[in-house]
Amino acid sequence: MRAPVVALICLCSALGAAAASYFLFSTQGARPQAPATPAPALVAEHQDTAPLTPAFDPSPLQAELAALKAEMAALQQRVEAAEARAAVTPPPATPLPETAVEAEPDAAEKARMAELDRRLAEIETGETAARALREQAVRDLAGQDKDRRDAAVDLLAALARTGDAAARQALTDALLSKDEAARLAALEAMGDSGVAEFLPALTGAAKDGSANARAAVADALGKLPADQAGPLLLDMLADGDARVVRRALDSLGDLKYAPAQAEAMRLSRGSDESVAMEASLTLRRLGDNTAAEYWVGVLGSRVNSSDPKERLNAVKQLRRYKLESTRPYLEQASRDSDAGVRAEAAKGLKALK
Repeated sequence: MRAPVVALICLCSALGAAAASYFLFSTQGARPQAPATPAPALVAEHQDTAPLTPAFDPSPLQAELAALKAEMAALQQRVEAAEARAAVTPPPATPLPETAVEAEPDAAEKARMAELDRRLAEIETGETAARALREQAVRDLAGQDKDRRDAAVDLLAALARTGDAAARQALTDALLSKDEAARLAALEAMGDSGVAEFLPALTGAAKDGSANARAAVADALGKLPADQAGPLLLDMLADGDARVVRRALDSLGDLKYAPAQAEAMRLSRGSDESVAMEASLTLRRLGDNTAAEYWVGVLGSRVNSSDPKERLNAVKQLRRYKLESTRPYLEQASRDSDAGVRAEAAKGLKALK
């Protein structure tokens, strides 16, 4: 409560006490005094005369009491009005003296500021470390150490996936390298990232002079959204290198890109056997087993070849179809004299279960 309000209340209390005193005085008259006992003679002399002390008249005091009560009522009204204003009006800001200085922060505030400084330092250190790691990964991408290059691919792909613009730019720039190994590593990282924003860079790389690089482009496209990568993969089916075409067919099958069915059907009847078998696998993934069943019969007959390498290749291809019709050939191959053939047959049979 404000000091003026307290003062007013105190004043009212004082006035109330004074009024009470006046009221008692007015109702009881003058303070009584013990009368002196007169001499008998004098008593007798004055028995029939008026009293010596005049009668007390309370009228002036009553008027004064009424005036005090009116003043008290006015003061009470002022108190109530002051309290009402205090409830809705904020107290005025107490201006600082001209000599005032900023207060020193307490211990808790100092501790909080120290913690903020520590966290900011950690963030800055982390960003510096991440930048150094990324720069090292870019160098390793073009290096000759395969293990370090593979680690760089994993790191840059992960950074690109999380939206790291510097990592994405580093991979895009690596496609301009004269070092084929660096380009292949960058293409692998782009595919592993699954980032569709790499599509323009991959479109350009699909015209790379190296068939290895173009095949890597087809692999990378197979890990991007089908509606965006599918059209480019269809264009790559016209590539002059059979390996690039096979990789493009494989990616189209992985993506289950339905518009590729007609072109895959055409290629399944072509003269290049490796491309035809890959096309039949693409068709199988798209729901058409006709071409695949044809090739199961052809490959099954090769399980009886006298050449272990031919038997091994036949079993590997049969295993990829994952058709029940391959079971008899795989069971036969599981008893082959060649350990490699037996191992492939066992994998195929396990996939059928």
